Amino acid sequence: MDLESRIIDKDDRLDICTFKFSEDDLKRVGSEKSFLTMTDSQKLQVDSTVCVLGYPGKILRPISENTLETGILGIFEIIREGNILDDWFFVELQKYAWVIAKNESDINFDEFNDIGGMNGCPVIFQGELAPTLAGIVFESSKYKENGKKYLSGLKARFKCFDKNGKLIKDTR
Repeated sequence: MDLESRIIDKDDRLDICTFKFSEDDLKRVGSEKSFLTMTDSQKLQVDSTVCVLGYPGKILRPISENTLETGILGIFEIIREGNILDDWFFVELQKYAWVIAKNESDINFDEFNDIGGMNGCPVIFQGELAPTLAGIVFESSKYKENGKKYLSGLKARFKCFDKNGKLIKDTR
């Protein structure tokens, strides 16, 4: 499949690209599909439970010269007070309290402090009837302790796409 001709929009800084697929294209992917509800309005609130899904760089494994193998990592977190702003929100990662939705990796979470590579991944929360795309990760945040950097959270943007799949540019 020629993906280059199907690009709707891309942003290298956010590490994200949108594509146009027909119904027939989607049927070739698999017989069962589940799509997230896209919302125009911010519905995320303090104490909302979100799931961050992605492929951090630490779980990528080379299996040949041109092939990488990876598994998905899904982490549930709660949105805490002060972490929702006008156009972005902060998912504060508290590793000791993680509920791991899926871990297809060999990561030892007691030693895991680098979630780099999650830019462009979705942050999902349960809407009224269906899972809803809350935002897209655009930056990971770290703090220093005893000279070492530790992961503290992920920043994600609200309203990343318009109804046609074009990326809404960050105005900050």
